[in-house]
Order: sequence, then C-alpha cells, then structure tokens
Amino acid sequence: MEDKVIRLSKFTKVLGIITVVIFMIPTGFLLFTGNIIAALCFFPFVLLGAALLLAYRKQVIILDDQELTFHYLLKNTQHIPYADIHCLLFIPLNNQMHMALISKTYERLISLDNMLVNLDPLFEILQQKNIQLIDFAELAEDEKQAALYGNTLTMIERNYYKSIDSENKTVDSMTKKKPHFHYKKTKKRLKILGWILFLTDVVAYIIGGKTMLVLSLAVIFITYSIYIIYYPYIYVDTISKKGQKQSLQLPFFAAAIAMLINLSLTQLYNYDFNALLQITAVIMLILIGIFMIKSMRNSIAQRLTRKLSVICAIFIMAFSSTFTINFLLTFEPARHETIRVSDKSISSGKTRDYYLYGQWNGKEEQFSVPRSVYQESEIGDQKKVCIRRSMFGLEYYTVHE
Repeated sequence: MEDKVIRLSKFTKVLGIITVVIFMIPTGFLLFTGNIIAALCFFPFVLLGAALLLAYRKQVIILDDQELTFHYLLKNTQHIPYADIHCLLFIPLNNQMHMALISKTYERLISLDNMLVNLDPLFEILQQKNIQLIDFAELAEDEKQAALYGNTLTMIERNYYKSIDSENKTVDSMTKKKPHFHYKKTKKRLKILGWILFLTDVVAYIIGGKTMLVLSLAVIFITYSIYIIYYPYIYVDTISKKGQKQSLQLPFFAAAIAMLINLSLTQLYNYDFNALLQITAVIMLILIGIFMIKSMRNSIAQRLTRKLSVICAIFIMAFSSTFTINFLLTFEPARHETIRVSDKSISSGKTRDYYLYGQWNGKEEQFSVPRSVYQESEIGDQKKVCIRRSMFGLEYYTVHE
C-alpha cells in the first residue's frame, strides 16, 4: 500500500506567512533605526509565524499498512501499530469535535489536532483494519459503556459530560417527581416574561434618573427570584440535547443589560472600593443564603460545579447592584468640602480617564472627574467636593466648582 499523508489545514500555512510578513516589517525598521528594545517586542510574533510554517511542514500523520506515524514540530515522533488500537473516539465538546485513538486497554494513545484536514483516508484505513469509529456523545447515554472510556477523557471533557449527565437526570426527574409547575405553560410564560423584562430595561433607559435605577434593580432581582423558584429545573444555558428540549430557560438577557446600567453609575462617582466590597459581601451572603435554603430542600442532587457557578453569578449580580442600592438609599443631605488642585492627569489605558489631585483629609487624594471639569480646572484652583453618605455608611463624592 502506498503511504498516505495527512497534514494541517492550509490556513495554518497562510496564517504563518501573514504573521511573519506583518511583524517582520516593523521589526526590521526598528532595528534599522536603532530601536532594539521596541524591535524585541515585535520579534516573538515573527517567531510565532515561523513556528506555524514549520508546523505545517513537519506536523503530519503518515498512514502505511502496519502503523500510523505521527510527526510533530517539538515532540518526538510516535508510532502506533493498528494492532494496539481499539477505536477512534469522537468527543463532541460544545462546537468542537475532539478525536482520540484509544488502546485496547482503554487508554488514550494520542489526540488528533483539530487543525488536521482531509481525514477520510484515516477513517477508511481504520475501518479496513476493523477498528471502530465511536461517537462518545451517543455512548454517554449508556452509563456502563461510557464508564469504560472514563479514564480516556481529559478533565475538561470529563466535566463536560458529567454536566450533560447531571442535566439529563434533572430533566428526567421532571416527569418522575412531578414538579410544582406545568412544564409547557411555564416555558411559554418565561419567554413572555423575558420580553417584559427586556422592555422594562428599554423603558428604564428612556426615563432615566432614579426611576431607571429602580427598574433595573427590579429586573435583576426578579430574574434571580425566577431562578430560585424553578431551581434545579431551570438553566441559564444548557449543553445536552435533552436539556435544550425539555429544561426551563432563564430569561437572563434583560438582567445582563440591567447590570450594565447599574455598573455605568459607578463610573460617575468616587468612593472607597474596599467599603463597597464589604457591602457587596453582605448582599452576596443574603442571596447565597436564599439559594442554599432552596438547594437543601431540593431532593435532586446537583453537581458542585453547578452550585459554584450559581455563587459566582450571585457575586456578579451583587457587585453590580451594590452601588445602585446605596445611591437609592441615601437620605442624608450632601455636605461640601473645599480642596485646592495640586496636579491633574489623564490615564493612558483603553479608556481615557481624567483625574484631579488635591489635599483632602490630611493626604493627597486622586479624584476621577468628567472631561469638562478636567478641562476647566487648573493647578491652584479651588474645587468643592460634594460628599454623600448612604444608609449603609458608604460615602461617595464628586468634584465640581
């Protein structure tokens, strides 16, 4: 039999050429002008492009009548006789397809690179050698068969399929345990409620002011309440086919918009970030407590990773809401103090932030200000610091004339 060769996609070669050309030009120019340090910053990308070109040339699979030979750019060449191979395992993972050769002792011999193309000759010769091509997604429905391949999966693949198994068991329990809601009617109601919450965001943004903040908080906490009521049968996102068809979908999009609205408010004021985190922790503990009560009352076991993901989501929700809650629960009148501008600066990050500096509370403080205030301020000018204090003790302030 004539040896056949399987290579990486030509995209690897094209990307390598483009990378080398794009970064070689500035590297050469900077070296020519004597900017050695700047040239060194671009040079690693030239090496990366060269590595892609070498990988395209050297990283191949050679198929002959006795064995498969895997050549790599950096690793040693690996020879795998057909007699040692039990199957080629296809492992669907989100939008990717992982492939691995499995030994007859159910060990992972080698993983196939996702950039390999024209794999039909490999599939054909494996079938000629009576080597199975197995789809693990179908196999996973049979727990006994799936268990044989458990040790062949990577940690990411194993967690992915454990999540699918947990989802499927939760969905199956909906028919066995008869939950407190009618599935089809509830699914329709959640879709309608999702649109209502989204329109609430739109109306809130149009109205603006404190009404906008109240409505955005309502959207966030209504969404959380929905999740608690229907937990564990409700998901933000599902990965199993059964879960996509039969589980409840949380209308989360409106809550995400509401959190962005709340976070935008934090950019308008100065405050002690540590104090904000302390209040966030209290709100987070309250919300986690509600979730834990619901979780303990639930008779359907859920994976620890799902519970941890809920706690992470609670932190994001609490953090985005904390400043807004403090802003709305500020009842004391504002007080004013005077500072003299000692310096000013503009940040050079992804966004332009404007700062004034001045002596306040016995030390030099940095104040974030709008562009208009920055432009009209000069060193030596006197400015007023408008200080407000929320019911929870958080002080936040702005600088103005």
